Amino acid sequence: MVSTVIEINPSTRLEGHAKIILDTDDDGIIHNAYFLSTSMVRGFEYLIRGRNFGFANTVVQRICGICPIPHGLASVEAVEDAFDTSIPPDAKRLRELLLIGNKIQSHALHQYLILDDLAINGENRADIIERIQEIRRLAQKMVDVIGGEAIHPSNVCVGGMRTNITPYAAAMLYRVMRKCERIAKIQRDFMVETMEKKIEELPFSINHYQEAMLSTHMTYGDRNGIDMSAITEITPYRFYQAGEAGRNTNIMIPLYYGDTVEVGPRARYTKYKDFRGETPLHINIARAREMMILVYRAVEILDKLSTSKPVFKDYTIKSGTGVGIIEAPRGTNLHEVTLDKKGIVTNYNMIVPTTWNMPTIERALKGNHHSIAEFIVRSYDPCVECATHQIILRDLDKKVCGRRYFK
Repeated sequence: MVSTVIEINPSTRLEGHAKIILDTDDDGIIHNAYFLSTSMVRGFEYLIRGRNFGFANTVVQRICGICPIPHGLASVEAVEDAFDTSIPPDAKRLRELLLIGNKIQSHALHQYLILDDLAINGENRADIIERIQEIRRLAQKMVDVIGGEAIHPSNVCVGGMRTNITPYAAAMLYRVMRKCERIAKIQRDFMVETMEKKIEELPFSINHYQEAMLSTHMTYGDRNGIDMSAITEITPYRFYQAGEAGRNTNIMIPLYYGDTVEVGPRARYTKYKDFRGETPLHINIARAREMMILVYRAVEILDKLSTSKPVFKDYTIKSGTGVGIIEAPRGTNLHEVTLDKKGIVTNYNMIVPTTWNMPTIERALKGNHHSIAEFIVRSYDPCVECATHQIILRDLDKKVCGRRYFK
């Protein structure tokens, strides 16, 4: 068997910087694959250490322009866990609505990014794009109103939310979500039908592949849905064998009960809806179907929301360690904080969805034809920038002379 190495650098239509290295046989079938982060370390965890607990929420929202809300919510929930405090029910509802708005908008954006993978051309392409953008606009309206700002919501704080929304705003958002419901149904049916046809008509068969799944909640997140003692983060140097290209990635490798896991729409839909999509491309179907679940959930919450009840609860600052778990668009987002008795951050760590998924993506590529490699990668909707936690030091001859891990 002749082995050919194919390098796709950069990998496109994803957030951050990454490359794909494929070892293929003479039929073009991938027998080994590496999906490597080439992004620079952001170092947000180190930036937070030594600062007041309230600073963490503000900073972690700046990690990513696509997922500021999941990071901000995970951060405040971690601090609240450390303080052993709870928030009012209507604050929880507002937070979930905020997250739902972000997830619907993100899912729709991903559907736009894979239109070329689906070969969507012709006269109806403009109509599809217009429908996607309308879904994004409607979902973003909920983020703007509840969060207070379009990208980095300032209304979220430790203890709940700074302010409730007005009755007028709640009624307006209800109408917005009912309109979004009608459009999202059309988009869901289009995506499901198109994806099923794409999978059926592929010139090469695609492997039925599922990693072990990890999810904590269908629409929000639940720290009780994960066993923290089962999580281990190891370096790429330990995960990959000597000589493997994977050692050059800039991420840490999180393991759950000693193995890699898949997080995200398919993991959630598999756990809570008994989804049977067996190929990596079926993640796109789960994502389209999940978008409708989110719309329905938003309408349900708006029905229950009281705009006159408190959304903030005072708390006592004390030392402790806390965990915040949010089901972000791309999967389980984990923030862990340790505070001293004055509320100063002494340690902070994040395991973001793409950190879980990057080694899973590599396994999903194996056995498939290289022509669909990028489509498989994009199906996981990776956000590589958030996942980067390593610096590789090289000398003038480009030989590795050291590594530094940020966790």
